Amino acid sequence: MAILVGMSSLPFFNELITEENGSLSKWLLPPGIQESLLDENSKILGYSKFRVFLYYLLIELYIMVASIGWFSVAKDEAYRYALLLCTASAGYHIFLILSAKRLTWLNDPSWKLWWTLGIGIVLFGLYYWGEHTKRKKLLAVRTTLGSSPEKIISPKVVLSWLAIAFVSTFPYFHDIVTERFVGVKDWVPILGIEDFLTLGERDVWGFVSYRVLLLTLFVQMCAQILWAGWWMDAKYSLYKPFLLVPVGLSMYQITMIVMVKTDAYLNKPDFKLLLVLVFGIILGILYYFKNKALPLNEQESITSVVAQNNNR
Repeated sequence: MAILVGMSSLPFFNELITEENGSLSKWLLPPGIQESLLDENSKILGYSKFRVFLYYLLIELYIMVASIGWFSVAKDEAYRYALLLCTASAGYHIFLILSAKRLTWLNDPSWKLWWTLGIGIVLFGLYYWGEHTKRKKLLAVRTTLGSSPEKIISPKVVLSWLAIAFVSTFPYFHDIVTERFVGVKDWVPILGIEDFLTLGERDVWGFVSYRVLLLTLFVQMCAQILWAGWWMDAKYSLYKPFLLVPVGLSMYQITMIVMVKTDAYLNKPDFKLLLVLVFGIILGILYYFKNKALPLNEQESITSVVAQNNNR
């Protein structure tokens, strides 16, 4: 439970350990260590600042943790294996970041869309095969009871898979609709959104460009959806209340972006760390007293249900 609260700091952990100029805090590493990490272009794995490098690395890790957590509790859900698309997407982007391959064809959005489609078809095929095998065994029972078996592929199942597949593209959605150093791609309809969000030179809703705004907003939205999904499906998990900490923080980050408060004190790392700690402590106190108030037999019953659910 403390780990979940600690995980909530990942989206702004880079701000906690770096200076305003983007370099690592002097108290963190001895002099000369950071310079040794720079390449021949004075960049850290292709990033201009260590602060930026850490942000995108940790937000992808944040997304991966949420997708794995949601997958672990969605054992009876038809969309469970679709969540692996989000895990694969985050894992792939972590690979690109750590291998400095972001500027190669491996980071091309068309390539990523194609492998998302390919992996999605394979996963859906495995889901269909597994469900077909299980329902074939239960067919005799269903027939005896006089009820026809439910459809494996229903509109609800298809929509859930498509929705999660779409969410898995959020970490590179900015690559789909914009071009590096160019702007919005030609095929994107001109709706006036970019002009509306442009507040001045190198100021697009508080960011240096429309592309950076989309990247930051959509990775936060991806994390928000996955953490919220984990919270909703963690029905009998004792740690469920503490999932509200990362869910709340992700919503807070999105609110700061939408309200153009990225430079305000409310978006400072020390303030967000205080929010995480206070929220986590409040949830811990409520959790403690709620369980303390339950009779002993009810506590044992809940523990038994949780254990059975985790063993399924």
